[in-house]
Amino acid sequence: MSPRRHLIYIAAVLLAVIAAGTVGYMIIEDWSFMDALFMAVTTISTVGYREVQPLSETGRVFTVFLIVGGVGILFYSVGSFAQYFMEGQLANILGGRRMKQDISRLKDHIIVCGYGQVGKEVAITLSEEKMPFVVVDNNEEAVKRATEDGYLSLRGNATADEVLGEAGIQQ
Repeated sequence: MSPRRHLIYIAAVLLAVIAAGTVGYMIIEDWSFMDALFMAVTTISTVGYREVQPLSETGRVFTVFLIVGGVGILFYSVGSFAQYFMEGQLANILGGRRMKQDISRLKDHIIVCGYGQVGKEVAITLSEEKMPFVVVDNNEEAVKRATEDGYLSLRGNATADEVLGEAGIQQ
């Protein structure tokens, strides 16, 4: 699973736990949506601000399970988000946007399909000749190598019209 997809999955699980906590308090304690949401968020976040209203015995048991499950998921989420940003994934996302903008500005450029041994040599030659080009490859590692080598690159199937459109084939 890609790091980006992993973060989306974690965020979805965290939202699901908050939603389950909210619904649980609404059903068990017969609280309003806002009271239940407030209690679920303060419980999961370990803020422990205050209880909205006194809890029933069933409500306390539910809160215990929400604390154990919710806090674990929250800490895992925070750790995953921190790891994502510490490993420079944020820079990759922002760099990807910048890369797409740079590619969209190209005119009369060459699209190098693949960044294997031959594609890399073609890219070196084009770079030496100051010819504008973009590398398109299916392999994430190849795209990463092309980017690290300082070339505009795009991940995708070079036979797909959509990918060629992103590579600026119209220009």
